Amino acid sequence: MNDTLQNAPKKKKPTIIDATVLFNKKNSKGSCFYSTYEEYWRVRDEEEINQTARRIEKRAHESLEHIAGNVFNSIVESSKRLCSNSNSNSDSNSDSNSNSNSDSDSNSTTTTTTALNEITSTYKEITGLRILYIDDDGVKIMLEKELLEGLREQTTLESQSLSSSVTLLLTSLNQANRGFYTYRSIIKRFNLPENERFDIVTHADLNFIETMDNHFLNLNQSPSNPLLQPTLERTAAIHTTIALLNNLFLSVNDKINFNWIEIETLLTQSTKWDGAGFRAGSD
Repeated sequence: MNDTLQNAPKKKKPTIIDATVLFNKKNSKGSCFYSTYEEYWRVRDEEEINQTARRIEKRAHESLEHIAGNVFNSIVESSKRLCSNSNSNSDSNSDSNSNSNSDSDSNSTTTTTTALNEITSTYKEITGLRILYIDDDGVKIMLEKELLEGLREQTTLESQSLSSSVTLLLTSLNQANRGFYTYRSIIKRFNLPENERFDIVTHADLNFIETMDNHFLNLNQSPSNPLLQPTLERTAAIHTTIALLNNLFLSVNDKINFNWIEIETLLTQSTKWDGAGFRAGSD
């Protein structure tokens, strides 16, 4: 800089000196130029951030509109197919009044199966699953009331009463002083009534309480309790929901299995279903 000033023509030296002073003021926090310079870049950076946010918001809005449009079109197309099938079956029934009662029942069953397949297909397009969620408002609209109530009745789990053995164990645990050692001692000392032999099916609730109590006692008394550590979702599931559901339905695992699955859906692109129950042996 000094060499440039010395070698510059005499007339240009004042201009070079002023530029040098102005440049040096940029790094002087107490100068007016420094404040103006900082404010300029602050405003510019803020404007760029706002512009980026507006672009992201616009793209998100367009994506949501696209998703909503696809969902609506899927529902409309499914409704059209359902109406078409319903009208076709009605015409077929009106033209064959001489059919027997067994034929009528067969047609009714076929119509119901077709309707369920159509609705399930649409629901799969929207959610990515071949699972019909009968509490979903969209499904309620598409299903006839009688069919919906029939499905709910068939899939509702009956309330189960606790066995006398479990009731005694839970009473002892609830009335005891809180403490890991106390709880573990009660579980270890608990015995079935005399001459009563343990059976995993008959005593399913007792087996669940003892197993899961010991499971969580072990975790809490371990050197590094995983329940208190930051963990990923799947890691947390290993210690909680997976253990709970598998042991809760252990005595009927020949009838129901559970899966922890992740799939892509129209609405969310990716979703996780933890502990989705399936009939044992089904695909």
